[in-house]
Amino acid sequence: MMPVILVADHNEQNRTLVAQHVDALGYCSLRAPSGFLALDILNANPQISMLIVDASLPDISAMDLTRRLCREAKLEQLSIIIISDKISIKDINQFLELGASYFVPKPLNLERLKELVVKVMSRKTKREGN
Repeated sequence: MMPVILVADHNEQNRTLVAQHVDALGYCSLRAPSGFLALDILNANPQISMLIVDASLPDISAMDLTRRLCREAKLEQLSIIIISDKISIKDINQFLELGASYFVPKPLNLERLKELVVKVMSRKTKREGN
């Protein structure tokens, strides 16, 4: 089964661009324009391997979303990459302490993002023994 990656960003152009790159890497992308919809999609699709999420979602902050996923023990099977153009070093560190894998600043360096997606997904595959 093809790994599934959820892209959550309120900006449709960014969401589409990231999802297209995820698809081009051979993964299956799902998209969410908000944090609560991302939660709904994650709960309905436990096979999702990664969440690429903008730190500035309109309804729930990515920090609160990450905390919630951590509380629900979803981070054991879910890797998170945070993307943002407005975030402090303190917040980046807090995301990483909560269990996010990486932070990628905006404007996105798509090559860097692709490298990180492949790196994280290959680690997951090795860990799962596939």
